[in-house]
Amino acid sequence: MAGVRSQVSLSLMDDYRDGHLVPRQFQTEQSERMLAELTRWTQALYPLRHLAITADANKAGNDPVEKFVAGLQAGLDALANLYDRQFADEFPWGSPYGQTLRGPDSVNGAHRRLMDAGAARSSLYEIVQVLVPTPGTVIAHVRRQALATGDSGTFSEMAMYVVVEPAGRWELVGGQNALISARPW
Repeated sequence: MAGVRSQVSLSLMDDYRDGHLVPRQFQTEQSERMLAELTRWTQALYPLRHLAITADANKAGNDPVEKFVAGLQAGLDALANLYDRQFADEFPWGSPYGQTLRGPDSVNGAHRRLMDAGAARSSLYEIVQVLVPTPGTVIAHVRRQALATGDSGTFSEMAMYVVVEPAGRWELVGGQNALISARPW
């Protein structure tokens, strides 16, 4: 909190007439100076408030993302779709192969095919960044790094997940992934 020097002093005897405030000229000038000082402090402190709010929100957003990613890792480690229940019914997914998948059945079918082919085995999930644009909404950038290199069909990927809490339960509502590959240039 920062204080402002200019202030407006009011007198019940001199500044009120018939129950209404009637400010004098010097009070109007003082109020304009006070509001100008307040505006300068507001602008000067905005970046600090914004950073604190963002840091607190991002800290709160880490928990659902950590649980979601732990579910992904556990499902991958057990070679089972333990994370199916985390998908919202209308979940859209953009695959790195240009497909758009909608709904948990479609997405989980693709996951099962990848797991059956051994393409995602021996991988490690890592949370890269978490953003909380509004309360109850989290955008997470997650890396899945294949640990077994040289296996045919094995790949690593970067993913962007959107996780929301519509009614006290966090669920995945959107995602997009991209293959990690060597630069062609």
